[in-house]
Amino acid sequence: MGRGAGLVEALSRVPKAELHLHLAGAIGEEAARRLSEKHGVPDAAHLYRSAAGDRPSFDRFLEAYVGVATLIRSRDDLVLAGLSAGARLRRDSVVYAEIMFDVGTLVRGGMSASAISGALDETASRHGIELRWIADLGRDDGPEAVERRARLVADMECRSLVGVAMGGREGVHDLRRFAAAFERAREAGLAVTVHAGEFGDAGGVREAIDVLRPDRIGHGVAAASDPAIVDELRRRGIPLDVSIGSNLRTGAYRRLADHPALRLHREGVVVTLSTDDPLLFGTSLTGEYRDLIALGASAGEVREILAAGFRAAFITDGERRGYLERLDGAWRAGVSARGSS
Repeated sequence: MGRGAGLVEALSRVPKAELHLHLAGAIGEEAARRLSEKHGVPDAAHLYRSAAGDRPSFDRFLEAYVGVATLIRSRDDLVLAGLSAGARLRRDSVVYAEIMFDVGTLVRGGMSASAISGALDETASRHGIELRWIADLGRDDGPEAVERRARLVADMECRSLVGVAMGGREGVHDLRRFAAAFERAREAGLAVTVHAGEFGDAGGVREAIDVLRPDRIGHGVAAASDPAIVDELRRRGIPLDVSIGSNLRTGAYRRLADHPALRLHREGVVVTLSTDDPLLFGTSLTGEYRDLIALGASAGEVREILAAGFRAAFITDGERRGYLERLDGAWRAGVSARGSS
C-alpha cells in the first residue's frame, strides 16, 4: 500500500471538524426518501444525482437543493434531518460539526422561532458528536427578508446556535444592503460566515471582507487569482471553508489539478475542508482529504489543515484545546505510527 493510500486509510479514523455543511444537503438518502414520501413529492436528491452526470452546474444543483430543503416543514422533519446528518458525520469520524440551516425555508413552511430552536437543541443533544448550528439568512430574497430573519435569529433562545451565514447566488444584491442585518446578529453574540468567491471573482471575497466583516468565508477559492486578496486573508487570518468535491461537481473547477486549495494553504491562508452537500455530491470528509493528498499535500500539511478545522470553529478556547489534543493523540497512534509523517 502506498504512502498516500495508507494516509487516507488512517485519516478515516482521525477525529475531524466539519464547518461548511448545509442541512438539506447533508441528510442521509434514507431520510431524504422518507421525507419525500411523507410529503408526496419526488426525491429531489435522487433526481439530481441521476440527471447531473457530466453536466455539472450551480443552477442545476441549487434547484435540487431547494427541492430537498422544502421537505423540512415541521419540528419532526427538522429533528429527523438533523439526526440523519449527524449519523453521516459519525461514520466519517467527525467529532465536531457546524451545520447551516435555511431560516427562510423553515419560516415559509410555517415553523415558529420556538419550534426551530427546540428542534435544533433537541437534535444537538442527541448526538455522539458535538453539533452546533449556523442560521443561513439567505441572499436571493433580498435585504428586507434577510433583515427579518436576522431579527428572528437574534431573538432565538437556542443554546446550540453559534452563527449566521449568507448563502445563495453571489452578486444578486449589493452586500452593503445586508450590513445592518449581519451587524444585528453579531451584536446578539453570533459569529458571521459569508459565501463568497465560489463562482464569483476575487472581488466578491474583497467585498465580503470589507462590508460584512466575516469570521470565516465559505469557499473563497476565487481569491487565489488575486495576490492582494490572498495577502489580505493571510494578514487578517480569515479562514476559508473549502469544499473541493463541491467545486468540481458544480463546475467551478473542471479538473482536480486546477483546484487552488493546497496552493492557498501554502501561501499562508487558513484553509479548512468540508463536504458542503454530501447528499447531492456524494462527497465525504475523508474524500476531501484524499483529494488534497492527490494535489500533492504532505502528511504534515494534511495535519495542519485538520487542526485548522478545530482552530476556525466557533467554540471556546478550552473546547479548542481539547479537540486539538484528541487530534494529536489520534495522529500519533494512527498516522505517525505508520511512518506516514
